[in-house]
Amino acid sequence: MKYSIMINQKLALDNNLKLDIIELAIFEYIKDFCHCSGIQTIIENGKTYYWIAYQKVIDDMPILGIRTKDGIYRRIKKLTEAHILQEYS
Repeated sequence: MKYSIMINQKLALDNNLKLDIIELAIFEYIKDFCHCSGIQTIIENGKTYYWIAYQKVIDDMPILGIRTKDGIYRRIKKLTEAHILQEYS
């Protein structure tokens, strides 16, 4: 479980991000998670991609109230649409 969530409100406001607090919390989780040892990575064309298990986000962030993998998927999709994350294809 992630015990603390720190969200950079100034960065979100300065960049006019149309994201809610839950999406920003998920971004913070992913940002921190990518620095953990053992995370599965893919390097392609000089870019590094990280594999994120939706169920792990659900389990580690129960305060978000998201109970389904689809719920996490939709929130991460909004992060990619805001150009905060990039989807591996």
